[in-house]
Amino acid sequence: MSDRISTLSKRLVVAALVVWQFALTSLLLVAGIENAKLGAVAKMAWGIKLFWIVGFGLLSLYLRKRVARFGATIHRGLVSVFVGFVISFALIEEGIATAMTNCAPLFGVEMGEVYITASGN
Repeated sequence: MSDRISTLSKRLVVAALVVWQFALTSLLLVAGIENAKLGAVAKMAWGIKLFWIVGFGLLSLYLRKRVARFGATIHRGLVSVFVGFVISFALIEEGIATAMTNCAPLFGVEMGEVYITASGN
């Protein structure tokens, strides 16, 4: 019974965080109606959410058993597999954030006016 409560409470926390995240970004988008730079940042944040959180989140749910089987076949141990995937995901996330920064002209501002990451390259 406690496992079911624990699972339910974890799902409720995740659901609350998802609602909070999307509510804040929606409010940022509404606030950006008057300010082009703020609107561009909000649109970049939506792009990151769609590509990274939704896209790669669903992909990770779909591939998790394959990845677990792959990790079990590696003779170097799970630590090296974990570190490899962490580095890969960090590089993918940075690529998505840089892509959103480079899409600034699509969001109505000049390149270099708004950054969602430290650099445009």
